[in-house]
Amino acid sequence: MKLKEWLAKNTISAAMFRYLLPLVIIIPLAVGLLQLFSEKEQWFSRDTSIVVFAIVRVVVLVMATLFLAFFLEKKEEAILRKREEQLKQLVARLERSNEELERFAYIASHDLQEPFRMISSFTQLLARKYHDKLDQEANEYIAFAVDGAKRMQLLITDLLAYSRVATKGKRFERTHLKSVVDQAIQNLGVLIQEKGAQITTTDLPDVTVDQREFLQLFQNLIANAIKFNNQIPPVVNVSAVRRSNQEWLFTVEDNGIGIAPEFHDQIFLIFQRLHSKEDYDGTGVGLAICKKIVERHGGKIWVESEVGKGAKFCFTIPG
Repeated sequence: MKLKEWLAKNTISAAMFRYLLPLVIIIPLAVGLLQLFSEKEQWFSRDTSIVVFAIVRVVVLVMATLFLAFFLEKKEEAILRKREEQLKQLVARLERSNEELERFAYIASHDLQEPFRMISSFTQLLARKYHDKLDQEANEYIAFAVDGAKRMQLLITDLLAYSRVATKGKRFERTHLKSVVDQAIQNLGVLIQEKGAQITTTDLPDVTVDQREFLQLFQNLIANAIKFNNQIPPVVNVSAVRRSNQEWLFTVEDNGIGIAPEFHDQIFLIFQRLHSKEDYDGTGVGLAICKKIVERHGGKIWVESEVGKGAKFCFTIPG
């Protein structure tokens, strides 16, 4: 960067150099000329003149430095105020952008539900009515259409659930989490019975949360623990420990297929899948919803896992 460009910058160091340099040059020069004039006019003896003007130089430089420090302090405060205002404007724009994006996702997914429901219903009706009247290739095409409509409808449903974490969140209330987990287990009854899964829980605390969202959180984590599991039987344990006076640590641990460390962050991104739909169903939205719920409650979520060694999903909640 050129010196001219640096001096023009609106920074404290550049401002100090701009204002200090003239003082360093002008003050000694002015005092020196005044000393020469006083000696010429014989205001003082030579020795007295040296002492007097040495003191004058010191006093003037100190006063100039104090004035410069006061001026730069005011300038720094002005720069900070300007940057704070710019930051507030950026945050406000970002919040508006996020709100608009969430509203768009909600409206788009909500309004798309009905047409895709119709597509799914009519393609299934077409498959049932004309199954014996069409050739094998036509039946395959209809099956592809039915499968695509079902997956798109599931994707829209999950996207709607993701957008509702922010737009439709309810007020936090004191909630007994043992009853919430029991409800999640009950909702997953068919899956648990099909897989022969064993779900255990330890004593779970009462915390101040959005009960509906925490039901979804535990239901997603337990369902994933059962789904991504090739053990007989799948075993899932839900537990909680007090990590500090202001925080609870919850874990949902399984004996499933595990997750490679390089994917530990990726799995919480929306629409990110580690497996094909042929191997495991789903849309890649469930863990993104979990992350959004936990962050809305002021906590953090992560996974501890290795391939073939199960997974432990951990999250913290203030309380």
